[in-house]
Amino acid sequence: MNLKTCYSTTYAADTPTTSGRKLQPVADAVFGKYAEQVDPTTLVSDDDLVKKLLKLHSKNYVWSVLSGQRPQCNEAFGKWKKEWVDSVLAQNKGQLVAAKLALKHGFAANLTCAHHHATPHGGGGFCFFNGLALVAQELAPKKVFVLDCDEHGGNGTEAFTKGLYGRKNPNLFQSSLHGQVFGCKGVRGRSWAFKVQNDFDKYLKTLEESFSLVESVEPDLVVYYAGVDCHEDDPLGSVGLSTEQLRQRDKKVFGFLAKNKVPTLLNLAGGYQEPLEEKLVPLHVQTFEEAYCAFVTDS
Repeated sequence: MNLKTCYSTTYAADTPTTSGRKLQPVADAVFGKYAEQVDPTTLVSDDDLVKKLLKLHSKNYVWSVLSGQRPQCNEAFGKWKKEWVDSVLAQNKGQLVAAKLALKHGFAANLTCAHHHATPHGGGGFCFFNGLALVAQELAPKKVFVLDCDEHGGNGTEAFTKGLYGRKNPNLFQSSLHGQVFGCKGVRGRSWAFKVQNDFDKYLKTLEESFSLVESVEPDLVVYYAGVDCHEDDPLGSVGLSTEQLRQRDKKVFGFLAKNKVPTLLNLAGGYQEPLEEKLVPLHVQTFEEAYCAFVTDS
């Protein structure tokens, strides 16, 4: 048995950063070894997804991105291409399908960056539509806890926990463990922010704090946002984790979630090292390896 993992070739896109370009190489590396592919684009219609996004984000922003109408369509990458939008739409279909698979099987993955910087009213930081908040919206009233271990704070997801612009997600919780704050301040009650740089012992202790928060919330689903841009060699990184320390992080997270039988959805999140196949892809693959060990070989 391999890990149910959502992916379509539509996910892959020639983005200015590695965000879209890394997805096919990661897929090639994990399918057949650790993961079993599920194509979400055949399971969710375009019209249905757009209706859900219009509930999630402001209507003006959604239509701006879908149509390429300036200025809001440029908020993610500084410019707009239909290929990038098609990629993100497919990835969000994957979020919806993978969340249900995780609830059914105990674990599922989606090869997506999930776009945690997208707020209710706009995009930013290479992010168009927030796939983390989308999961919470569509699973309500089930409680969704985002364990965000990206280099950059999950400011967009945090904004959704605040219920800004009339969009209330009372079932969404987040713990963001990051190096660069990126506007993520922490909100008493449903969002917590932890900044840690160049101190692995403190990083592990902060993970334990996050585990305690998960236990206190008792979520129906945890979304593990497993960024590898916090690697010591990442051009956008500052957390300073080594390859082995990233492995230890993933092992610790998956071990906790599997032991406590918490349904888990894995997202790739950030990672910007190049060349892709040599430096970046192996870091994402080892995350899958640790997930496989925790949820398949130890099950």
